[in-house]
Amino acid sequence: YLEVARGRRGVPALYGGWIDQERVYYVVQRVDASLVRRGTRGAPSGRPSPLWLKRCQDAPVEAARALLECFRSFTDAGYHMEDLHGSQFTLNDAGEVFAIDAPESRPGAPVAATLDWALRRPKDAARRTHGPGAPGRNCSRDDDCVRTSDMERCALRDCIRGFEAGARETRGWCRRATCVGVDARTHVFDLATRTWALPLILQEGRFPSSAAKRRLEELIA
Repeated sequence: YLEVARGRRGVPALYGGWIDQERVYYVVQRVDASLVRRGTRGAPSGRPSPLWLKRCQDAPVEAARALLECFRSFTDAGYHMEDLHGSQFTLNDAGEVFAIDAPESRPGAPVAATLDWALRRPKDAARRTHGPGAPGRNCSRDDDCVRTSDMERCALRDCIRGFEAGARETRGWCRRATCVGVDARTHVFDLATRTWALPLILQEGRFPSSAAKRRLEELIA
């Protein structure tokens, strides 16, 4: 992911790495503070960190733009973040937002096919693309289709009221006898419903004009 998306906004720079006892270690750009506070027992919460809250209040348009650019950096490259929560993202002093945990390649995306070829995983590729419940496969009910992780379905209770179940396609969705898979639109839903994302900016931001705030309201709607 760090190499495929190198140079995109929101992607930490990869400086190098090494292997020690069959484990791979990476040296990457330091990207500062998490967007959310830690909850009980160190678990991530939906409450914004002081630095992110201040950024959302003082520069709401810039904060929204940085968040959108970060998500675009991996969705445009063919990735999807199933393990989605606020601690996966950080903010630096320049106001840039970074994804610090590698997202997963989407089935059918060119990058997924490239990785399967490079790692010689033809069986895994066939299962993800053509196996039972894969996107585009025939189905008769929602249970026939693949579900994503609980984190994508607001397991940490970090979604605004009324949207706690997450995007429809994350729960397994059989639509017109075909399984619907996640794509970039799923993260559009996430950005509009996570308490630490665009709703926070809309609620706390001191916007330069009513038109700027209205534009964000329309984007969330």
